[in-house]
Amino acid sequence: MPPLRLRPLRRLLIAALALALPQLPGGALAQAAAGADELADLVLGIIHYTRWPAAPAPITLCLADNDAAAAGLAGALGALAPAPPVRVALRHMAPAQAAELFDCQAVLFPDMAAGPRQELLLKLNKRPILTLGRGEGFCSYAGQICLIDGPKGLRFRANLDAIAFSGLRLNPRMLQLGVREGGAR
Repeated sequence: MPPLRLRPLRRLLIAALALALPQLPGGALAQAAAGADELADLVLGIIHYTRWPAAPAPITLCLADNDAAAAGLAGALGALAPAPPVRVALRHMAPAQAAELFDCQAVLFPDMAAGPRQELLLKLNKRPILTLGRGEGFCSYAGQICLIDGPKGLRFRANLDAIAFSGLRLNPRMLQLGVREGGAR
């Protein structure tokens, strides 16, 4: 996957976001902005190499409306001009409101309790919706792409069974960049 280039507008937006979040200490502020930047690059790269049964235009990436990091990520995603175009939407993520996510082509899960997360994933995996979430446990609960923090930065692992069940297709070359079983890349 070719690296996405940083744009001056994107850097400006991330700096503005850093100034808008006074509740975080200075070091944590810079780290949050860099984390949103890295996450945005990875998520957009994965979306770029995903194929849906019916080609959506633009692709809707849904983020949790109650996730503090969603605003920073939405800003970082908005500063990029990805191809295909990606529209960011904030939605409530709860099993009872699963229907609100059915018009999303990709859903980035926030940290949430395992029970509600698994119930929501089971409802979404019956549709061609790319599901992404943090930590190895996300793939254990039928999530498709696990985003893993490591010493070399943010990496991902794919749950091939969940991806196949959803009807999505991911480029095999992109999948080779992911973390393999046993932690190798």
